Amino acid sequence: MSLFFILGAFIFDMLDGRVARLGGQESPFGREFDSLADIVSFGVAPALLVFKIVLFELPNRVAG
Repeated sequence: MSLFFILGAFIFDMLDGRVARLGGQESPFGREFDSLADIVSFGVAPALLVFKIVLFELPNRVAG
């Protein structure tokens, strides 16, 4: 289910900039907010998904 949400974020990410430019509502705040949304959608979410699927099952060892 998480993968479908990430793919949905990809589709909406392609559309939001185009809609803003077509409507003439482009702003510096909008560009920065879009960058923040990209970090969460394509950085944090996939990292948490990989952690949940792959890394969570590894033994928890503390060095030292």
